[in-house]
Amino acid sequence: MTICILMGPYPTDENPINAFTDMLVTEMANQGVNCVVIAPQSRTEHFFWKTKPAPLVREKTAPNGNKITIYSPVYNSWSAKSILGFNTARLTQRSYERVVLKEYVKRNIKADVLYGQFFSLGGLAAAKLGDMFGIPAFVDNGESTLSSLDILNRKMVVERIKKLSGIISVSSENKRVLLESGYVSPEFEDRMIVAVNCINESMFYKTDKQKMRKELGFPEDAFIVSFIGHFIERKGTAVLTEVLKDMDDVYSIFIGRGPMVPDIKNMLHCGTVPHEKVYMYLNASDVFVLPTLAEGLCNAILEALACGVPVISSDLPFNYDVLDDSCSILVNPKNKDEIYSAILRLKEDEELKKRLSEGALEKASKFSLKNRIAKILEFINNNI
Repeated sequence: MTICILMGPYPTDENPINAFTDMLVTEMANQGVNCVVIAPQSRTEHFFWKTKPAPLVREKTAPNGNKITIYSPVYNSWSAKSILGFNTARLTQRSYERVVLKEYVKRNIKADVLYGQFFSLGGLAAAKLGDMFGIPAFVDNGESTLSSLDILNRKMVVERIKKLSGIISVSSENKRVLLESGYVSPEFEDRMIVAVNCINESMFYKTDKQKMRKELGFPEDAFIVSFIGHFIERKGTAVLTEVLKDMDDVYSIFIGRGPMVPDIKNMLHCGTVPHEKVYMYLNASDVFVLPTLAEGLCNAILEALACGVPVISSDLPFNYDVLDDSCSILVNPKNKDEIYSAILRLKEDEELKKRLSEGALEKASKFSLKNRIAKILEFINNNI
C-alpha cells in the first residue's frame, strides 16, 4: 500500500521542527507501507527564522530497508493575521493546497491513501485531493485547539471533513472537542479512533544521568529543570521563566525556539537540539516542566517519561490520558506559586523524585510507537 502523507515542514538536521512526524512516517515504512511525503516549506518562514531550506527532494531509509521519498516544494505563506475581517490563514491554506496538487501531479504519485498531518494545511489538503482523485483520505488530528480551523471558511471546512474516510485523534479530549465543535456530525464518530501519541523507544530511554551531564558539560550536582517546546505563551515559556528567576540554585535547559526566548541565570542550554540528541538532555534533567495551556497530546511529555524523568505539567484534560500522580505533579499552568512549589518538592524530596521516576518508566512502557502505527494502519484498512 502506498500512503502519501501531506504535512508541514519535514524535519532536517538544521531545523528539527516537527520531529514526531518523522517518527510516524518511519514507523509506517517499517511496517511495510510505501511512504511518499509532500512537505511544502514556507519561503516566508525561512526568511523570518533565517533557517536553511530543505532539499526539494530527498530520500531516507527505514530500519527494515524501505525507502521514504520526501518532496519539499517551496510556497508562500501569509501567517494568520486578521485584516479588516479577513484572516490571511485562508491565503496560506490555498497556497499550500496549490503547491501540494502541483507536486502530486508533477511527481506522478499514485497513492492508495492520503494522510494529512493536522487539519490545518495537510488534513484539509488531503480531503480536497482525495475528493479530486477518488482516493480515501484520513487526518491525524493532533491540534492543541481548533483555532486554526475557526479562522478559515467554516462551510469549506465542514464540507471537506465530510469527505474524509476517517479521523485519528491523539487523545480522548482531542476527539471530544472535535465532536462538540460542530465540524463533524455525530454520525461521523464511527469513523474516528483515538490513537494516543507514542514514544520511539529506540530514541528515548533511560541512561546514566551523570554520564550525560559529563558529556554535555553540565554540573554534576545541580538540580536541573528541562523544558521542550516552542517559546510561546501557549507552552508556558514565560511563566516557567518567571518561576525560575526566583530559584537561585536551580539550573535549566530550554530546547526549542520562538519569540519568547528565556533569559535567566543558570541556564545551561537555550535553543534547538538535533532530535536524536534530545534524550541526552532529558536524561541529564531532574524534572521536566511544561505549564502548557493547550495540547493535542504532547510528545515531549511522553519522551520525558521514557527517560524516567518526573513531569510537572498542566492539570487539564488533554494530559489525562497520560499523566497521573504515579509519574507527575499536575498544576494550574497559570499559577506560578503552584509551579514553584512543585519544583521545590521534587528538589527537596529525593524519595518522591525516585518514585515518580520509576512511575514515569512504567507509564512510558504503555505507549509504544509500533503499536500506535499498527492501530492506525488497521483503522485505515478497515475504512477504505
